[in-house]
Amino acid sequence: MIGTIMTLVAAGLLLWYYYRGKIDVAQLIVLGWATQSYNMFIGPTVTPLYIIVQIFLIEEAIRFINKGIRLRTRYVILLPFPIISSLAFLYIAAFAGDIFETRFGLVSQIAKCFAYYIRYYLPYFVVGFKVYRSNTDIQSFYTFVKGVAVVSSVVACIQLLVHVTIGNATLDEIFGLKDRYAFDLAGINFIRVQALFYEPKGLGAFLGIALPLFVRGRQPFAVLFITLVGILTISQTFMSMCLAATIVFLLAGFAKKVRSSLACSLVIMLLIFSAISSAKNYLVENSLSYQQQVLYKIVADRAIQRFANDDDASDFLGIPLQKDLELPIVMFFREHPFVLLSGYGPLNNNLVPDHFFEGQWNYLAKQEGTFKGHVDMGWFFIIFEMGIIAFITIVTVLTKINSTEFNNKYYSFIWMGFFFHRIEFLLIIVFAILAKKYTNEQIYQED
Repeated sequence: MIGTIMTLVAAGLLLWYYYRGKIDVAQLIVLGWATQSYNMFIGPTVTPLYIIVQIFLIEEAIRFINKGIRLRTRYVILLPFPIISSLAFLYIAAFAGDIFETRFGLVSQIAKCFAYYIRYYLPYFVVGFKVYRSNTDIQSFYTFVKGVAVVSSVVACIQLLVHVTIGNATLDEIFGLKDRYAFDLAGINFIRVQALFYEPKGLGAFLGIALPLFVRGRQPFAVLFITLVGILTISQTFMSMCLAATIVFLLAGFAKKVRSSLACSLVIMLLIFSAISSAKNYLVENSLSYQQQVLYKIVADRAIQRFANDDDASDFLGIPLQKDLELPIVMFFREHPFVLLSGYGPLNNNLVPDHFFEGQWNYLAKQEGTFKGHVDMGWFFIIFEMGIIAFITIVTVLTKINSTEFNNKYYSFIWMGFFFHRIEFLLIIVFAILAKKYTNEQIYQED
């Protein structure tokens, strides 16, 4: 009940500020993203951000009916991908259905596809249109992102203080904390901080995305503060974002364009992870003597555990995969690589056969059809659900940006961050802002 009330209050306040002209659409989406720890009783995905984008979807539908929209061809191409992947799934299920677990019915999967298209996929275009029409300046947006990062970090510190000193479950829920992230640390009732993000890695991803902006602004105290809070999320996502920033801005600093920067950064990242993976046995063995130390548990324990697997197939090109999410799906595609062309369709990860999840905590929920988890790594998510062709097309279309050197590097950094975590709304916002200012063509026209 508390979560439902807080969701409605947060969504209502943010929309009120937006329609009063206090914040613009890009700021509204960022704030909605930063308050997803609250959700309504009808489902964990019904968050303030979800409510906001559904209202925008209705607005844009009415606008389309009244005025019509002519979208440029290369953006029109992006519209049918979820439908194409779903049709391909039906074809595969009809002729090679034994590779999927279809005990829950194909009709329900088709319904889920259309629900996904309306509830999640179309809103990406809607947000892009609204940001494109707005007068958001990229530098102002950078400043706002930094402000949200600082405020979220302060909230995270308050959360940790309240949890450690009071430890009240109701108070934790009001402050946006989830009890499942609590654990004992040297006799202290500790918890992974998340501010008002949906989980700790969400906060870690956002702080990691904001960090280069503080470095660019030469704000060492803010960099230190953000880094410390990022570490307190005990999230490998934050560490991955820091690694991505190091690669994009330093190791691949010679590449100035978006696509060249992204390509060079990807190659360097894979080389680094391959080197780490080849030395994983050494790292795991030498970590045993530090396992009881507090600093090790906060900073390195989760990272080492990702590599602590005797199975060489537990990673992808050296990148350790989450064993209850990405790894089972990767194992499925290794057995059926032809499905990579089209993907298995939106929200169809529950059709991956149960035996790929065997030994994981979600195995029973997977059998019962109650497991709702999805792949968190953005590139993998698109490839798995819509296929490699769709992914290459999306990347090609959305990286056609030629801005200033920093904007190019920062945008390619967001793409690298998207590899590790689904930050698609932030990616779309930055693309729409840069496309309006630095391209000579309009994305769409109204009739």
